[in-house]
Amino acid sequence: MAEKSVVGFPNFQDIEFALLDQNGDTRHPGDFAGEPIALFFGFTYCPDICPTTLMTLTAIRDQLTAEGKATGHLQILFMTVDPERDTPTQLNAYLSLFDTGVTGLTGARADIEAALRHFGVYANRTDDSDEYLYDHSAAVYLYRKDGSFKGTIVYNEPSEYMVEKIKSIL
Repeated sequence: MAEKSVVGFPNFQDIEFALLDQNGDTRHPGDFAGEPIALFFGFTYCPDICPTTLMTLTAIRDQLTAEGKATGHLQILFMTVDPERDTPTQLNAYLSLFDTGVTGLTGARADIEAALRHFGVYANRTDDSDEYLYDHSAAVYLYRKDGSFKGTIVYNEPSEYMVEKIKSIL
């Protein structure tokens, strides 16, 4: 008998987690149900890709709002790959720099690793010093309001493509 394998990206609602947001509140996948999601994995000590991606996502949301699109229901989620340093307090301070509604998610290492596996995200600590970095997947996962996977935005993708992709889940 042939083994059945899952191909492609998982739907958002197919994961179970209990993670803390930047306010210290426990969040579950159901908390994000019914609205579109742009999910990004990163860490607050990232020197370039993570802040650039968050700035890009918030700029696209601002641009679409200025064009008259309803974007208030778009949920931008930032899940850490570095839960040891990215506490709720650290996430709160970091996300406040972006002046927009981004929800940060952190938790116990085992819970974060389970989420990374579920979404097929690569994350690897680069060294053992106190100022370590992570090599990690830099795609933004896009989910429709029903939690089904729509597609990804890849780092350095042309802006007009990113805008169209965000529009497609609104």
